[in-house]
Order: sequence, then C-alpha cells, then structure tokens
Amino acid sequence: MYAVTARKQADAGEFAKQYDVEKAYQSYQTLFDDPNVDIVYIATPHNSHFQQAYDSLMAANHMLYEKPMKVTLDECQILTALTKNKGLLLIEALWTYFLPAMQQAKAWLDDGRIGQLKHVKVDFGYPVPFAAGER
Repeated sequence: MYAVTARKQADAGEFAKQYDVEKAYQSYQTLFDDPNVDIVYIATPHNSHFQQAYDSLMAANHMLYEKPMKVTLDECQILTALTKNKGLLLIEALWTYFLPAMQQAKAWLDDGRIGQLKHVKVDFGYPVPFAAGER
C-alpha cells in the first residue's frame, strides 16, 4: 500500500503509521491525483462511493471498492461507461473472500482434507452495539 486518505489528517496519519504506508492525505482528490497511485480501494460508506469512484476514474485510477457496487443503476452505468472509455478496471470488493479463514477453508477443500464440497451456506456477522443516529 502506497497512500491512504481520510476526512481527518490525523486519522490518515495514524493509519499510515500503523500499516507502514508512505503517504497520508486528508483530501481524496489529492490521493486520486497522485501520479504514483495505480488503483484506489474505496471503503467509505456506500452513499459516497459514486462521487469518489467517478473522481478517481477521471484521474485515471483503476477502482476497487467495497460493496455495494453502486446505489442506483444509473450510477453503475455511468461508471461502467467511463471505465470502458478510459480502459480502466472497475470491480466490487467482496472482502470476506480474502479473510484468512476463508483462504484456509479453500486450501483444505483443494487438498481434499474436508471432503467433497456439496453445498455451502455462510452467514457472517459480528455484534455491534446499538447507537441511535449511527449507520
């Protein structure tokens, strides 16, 4: 990872320090415009994905962002057309697939350790305390 951004510089700086990231920006556009950025991963709340993805694609960055792909069909079509016209990659991230537990389960399946796969039903969740007004 080369660069990170956040709404607050202190948050970006803390994340960068914790994960040994070279650059920490307070402005999304500054990150998008950095010529050393090849691909941008957007993990902000879904209602801000469209504008951030649009701005990043306009700066010629490939895009990987946390689900959902887009909130509306129109947004999806706009970004898909822009991506196609610029020859860029636009992909939805389904982060669960990359968790170590999922990778281990796949390795066990590939090795035949678990047996033959016949059906998979998976639920993923974690406890989040209720907070009125929170997302």
